[in-house]
Amino acid sequence: MIKASDRLEEESQRNARLCDPTSHEKIISVCQQEFISAHMSEIVAEVHSILEQEKIQDCRLTYSLLSRVEGGIPELLEIFKTFIADAGKAIVARLAATVAKDPREYAEHLMALHSKYMDYARDVFSGDLLFTAAVDQAFRVIVNNPSVIPGTNAAEVLARYFDVLLKKSAKGFPESEVEVKLAQMIVLFKYIDDKDVFQKFYSRMLAKRLIHGTSLSDDAEMSMISRLKTACGIEYTTKLQRMFTDTALSGDLNASFGKYTQENSLKLGGKVNCLTLHQPSG
Repeated sequence: MIKASDRLEEESQRNARLCDPTSHEKIISVCQQEFISAHMSEIVAEVHSILEQEKIQDCRLTYSLLSRVEGGIPELLEIFKTFIADAGKAIVARLAATVAKDPREYAEHLMALHSKYMDYARDVFSGDLLFTAAVDQAFRVIVNNPSVIPGTNAAEVLARYFDVLLKKSAKGFPESEVEVKLAQMIVLFKYIDDKDVFQKFYSRMLAKRLIHGTSLSDDAEMSMISRLKTACGIEYTTKLQRMFTDTALSGDLNASFGKYTQENSLKLGGKVNCLTLHQPSG
């Protein structure tokens, strides 16, 4: 490929020096046919190995050559998409035994894979939107393939990962990291086909966090709801917002009741906690 690229550059320079400008396009087209199209099968055959070995410069060169001839980019795109999908399914299959107990490795490994190949689309393939779309298509295959983790699905696993992010616990993350991870994980969420399934699991876990007071912070909870609203629309988050509002109302009721008992010198035999949480059905 390097020789083909060098020869094309040499011919372009020679043509610019020696030939009439009107002949430039035709001469270069013939050269591309001889140096690229005639050897396309050999070039394409190397793509999988190049991606596997992460040969960035070779990837750039392959894209540069194939983008010059008709039919080159579609083949490169298909290999790129399939390579990512296979890599993602391999990650998920490897973690299948542990994902039910701890969703963190599943979510973070997939996010790392996504970031890596989005960087490829931007930096290696010159920001070509076709390659960004190929990454999107590959991840829809990865997260919506029920055969990879029998008995569970990406919607449930990601809902549990968000629960880990947003819950106070020794296994959780510092609040300073949560916002960054929310932004990263909402990207994976957008690929899920069964968003209603995600909502069902997420609603249950949110209800538990709010009732038991285990939320990392109100700001973090509201940030997540806002991100879901942006991704899916206001109707998707109406019930989640209502749950959060009900919790705030419960706090106000408790504060008012506590003030009332103090002002009237009332002594209660135990602690009273007023809850008015509306939990979505399903």
